[in-house]
Amino acid sequence: RKESSAASDVYKRQDVGSVAAMVEAESIEELAAVDRHGQSQLCAALHTLNQGKIDAILATKRVSMQVPCCAARKCAAWGETPPLHTAVFSAADSVDQLTRERSAGLVAKLAARPDVKVDAAARKTGFTALHVAAAYGSAGAENWPLLRALVAAGADVNAQSTRGMTALSLAVQRRAVADIGWLLENGARVD
Repeated sequence: RKESSAASDVYKRQDVGSVAAMVEAESIEELAAVDRHGQSQLCAALHTLNQGKIDAILATKRVSMQVPCCAARKCAAWGETPPLHTAVFSAADSVDQLTRERSAGLVAKLAARPDVKVDAAARKTGFTALHVAAAYGSAGAENWPLLRALVAAGADVNAQSTRGMTALSLAVQRRAVADIGWLLENGARVD
């Protein structure tokens, strides 16, 4: 993937107007280009949960939700991941419950797109977006709105990572009682 200084500038500003200008100028290459961190415009917008920018980019219908992201702090551990993972990680890792709940609507919208494979796995870990929602956040934080959005979009509640971890086992590690209850009520197996 080619790197672009314009992509880097827009990444830094999170500027919806610049994205619209790129679309108007038919500079789709700039939208697909990556910055010095390996982030595309879409991945940068997903990382910051910038819904206006996400909508503007996806409205072009020329940028795919299949192009992998490198989820900022987790890139070294995960490798490249599907873009949905980036949005779920950013929502799950947010400090307040209200942000996680509001982000569930964005996650549901993204997961329902025809170009999204809701059970796509990160290369290194085998984590699906559901694993990410169950694993991240502070101890006891409630991510069930994210879990619900992903399961409603068809995520396998019993999918296993490369090490055999499930969303339930990850929620147990995080001591997320509400998430554990939600997963059990929605078909998670305890085996």
